[in-house]
Amino acid sequence: MLRFKKYSGRIIYAVNIKRIFWFLVLLIFLAGLVITTYSVQQSFIPVVTVTAETTAVREVENIIDTTVLTVIEQNDISYSNLYKLKQNDNGVVSAIESNTKNINLLKSQLSISINKEMGQLQEKTLNIPLGSIFSSAMFTGWGPKIPIKINRVGYASVDFVSDFVSAGVNQTKHNIAVSVNAEISVILMKQNLEFDIQTTVPVTETVIVGEVPSFYKN
Repeated sequence: MLRFKKYSGRIIYAVNIKRIFWFLVLLIFLAGLVITTYSVQQSFIPVVTVTAETTAVREVENIIDTTVLTVIEQNDISYSNLYKLKQNDNGVVSAIESNTKNINLLKSQLSISINKEMGQLQEKTLNIPLGSIFSSAMFTGWGPKIPIKINRVGYASVDFVSDFVSAGVNQTKHNIAVSVNAEISVILMKQNLEFDIQTTVPVTETVIVGEVPSFYKN
């Protein structure tokens, strides 16, 4: 008993040193874990956000493209339905006359159809495979799914745009397209993200022989 008492102070001192050592090891481990987690989040979240935006925008653009093509086919829209080439006495195209009535009617139909289809996206959940976030194509489509919930779909505005492109010697192509602007809001990992969408879908075209004529409305 006397020997135990003689060395008990050293034993307690050694035990305390060990406890302090392992406490420091645990503290360093936890600090490293926090720093690593923070670093991963700082580099991971921006990549996920970009991927989420790409996925959501692509979903909306596909709906817009499909809807526009469907309406065009159902109404059998051609260039002559929307525009008329006016010729002078020499048979040369001198002006392009737009059919305002048909254009406005088609614009209205497209607006109604697009907004109706986009409205069905409300509360829809899209999933991004974790592997698709990495740059390597090897992991694309693999891994657990990261959910993206489309929280809100803003009203899509529709407008017609046209441009002239050279199509060869003394020939010009007149392209008619639909420009659609929309906004969507998605929830990603408890964050609310808003994206603007602007896409253009070709409608019809024609080739004009000669100089580009002037426009005038019907």
